[in-house]
Parts: sequence; C-alpha cells; structure tokens
Amino acid sequence: NNNNNNNNNNVTVGYTEWNGLDIIVVHLHAHDAVARLEEARVVAQTVHDLTLASRPVLVMGDMNTLSPRDRGIHHGYHLLDFLKTGLDEASAAELSTKGK
Repeated sequence: NNNNNNNNNNVTVGYTEWNGLDIIVVHLHAHDAVARLEEARVVAQTVHDLTLASRPVLVMGDMNTLSPRDRGIHHGYHLLDFLKTGLDEASAAELSTKGK
C-alpha cells in the first residue's frame, strides 16, 4: 500500500492503493467556492492521470457542496442566512437536539 497525504492549497487528499484500486479521499474547502474549484481541479487531474494509466479509481470524502435536493431542509434551517450571518438561536437549538 502506498499512503500519501497532501495538504497543499487547503485541499486535504489522502491516497492509497488497495487490491489494484486507487482510492482518493478528499476534504475540500468549506467556505470558499473558488478555492474548492481549484482543489477539485487537482483531484480531477489526479483521476485523469490514473485513468490514463488504465487504473480504476474511487474518489470519496467531503466535497463541501450543497445538493439542490436538500433545498427544503436548507430553507427550514435558514442555511443561507446562517452562511451569511450565523445561525439564529432557535435553529441552533433545534439542530443540537437532532442527534440526541
């Protein structure tokens, strides 16, 4: 196994090979879409290079993106307002009890 961690430009990339499968685990920037795009380009280039070498690749991790399918949930928790100004007390209290 070849384990390699790269933390350049705020992109955390873990890489290993297992039974002929290249596994890339990423954690992209949470608060900067431009930085996240550049980080995704680094990952995409790595995937491109590996697939050119006919290697199977699995990419997984925290891409820090918002799915349109979750729009109702985001709206209910006032996520856009939170991202702009911070979470209000009522929403914070409700979110803190969801995991209990």
